[in-house]
Amino acid sequence: MSAPLDVITIGSFDGVHLGHRALLERVRERASEVGGRSGVVTFSPHPRQVLNPDGAPALLCSDEEKLQLLRDCGLDRVVVLEFTADLAALNAEQFIQRLLLPEVGFSHLVIGHDHGFGRGRSGNATTLQELSPRLGFDLEVLPPVEILGGPVSSTRIRHSLALGEIQLAATLLGRPIVLKGRVVSGHGRGKGLGFPTANLALAPEHGLLPRSGVYAVLALLDGERMPAMMNLGPRPTFGETSLVPEIHILDRQVELNGRELGVELVEFVRDIARFESVAELMTQLARDRERIQGRFAR
Repeated sequence: MSAPLDVITIGSFDGVHLGHRALLERVRERASEVGGRSGVVTFSPHPRQVLNPDGAPALLCSDEEKLQLLRDCGLDRVVVLEFTADLAALNAEQFIQRLLLPEVGFSHLVIGHDHGFGRGRSGNATTLQELSPRLGFDLEVLPPVEILGGPVSSTRIRHSLALGEIQLAATLLGRPIVLKGRVVSGHGRGKGLGFPTANLALAPEHGLLPRSGVYAVLALLDGERMPAMMNLGPRPTFGETSLVPEIHILDRQVELNGRELGVELVEFVRDIARFESVAELMTQLARDRERIQGRFAR
């Protein structure tokens, strides 16, 4: 076992949003107060992917991104436990005694008000307050972090993305919504219409995508942030149903094919629409471009 930790928190931490960050910051603070080591315990895969694979929500970020975000929070150790059916069968007391204490040896546990782990989420605040004196650790329960009229949660962020509420989702996450991938060759149709686009092949493990539509975005390349517009969704005018982000950089020509590109979502502009003719599509794209140029000129 690695050196024991003194103060920990535990959870799935999908998205590592501002509510999670409040927990992690309190763990750091408490560890500093007692002169001890801080840590976070999380799971891979996400518990819902094991317990209810057909009904599990799309995740806000990949395991790799989550672990990097957790490491960036400055705790002494990030512990990843493999979530299995056997682990899911343990109640809270069994989980603490058989896994948590042997693995990290903690003396202080920080959780959120709605936290739950162990079989049936039995390890909630009430249960842990009863268990902590007997198992030899102190428990600290934090209130919810509230922003813009509601608590910060992964569920709320997913809902915001589904509605195209990009600014709200980014605020709750505490960072921009960024899609990443490699630019691949397309049909060249956009170029022929006067709107050359970069087709982004997203990594298989990309996080939850927002509502389909046209967006104002920033294309991120080699430290530059270039105003752009993006179509995210099918292309019904051309009878295509596959979902490929298409990015048109405004007011400049940039060779992107084969390069890694980040796309920071700024604002939802409109839903995907089917046009009766290519001419109608071009007219609408010109309107979209004008609106998005105005957005970046503010």
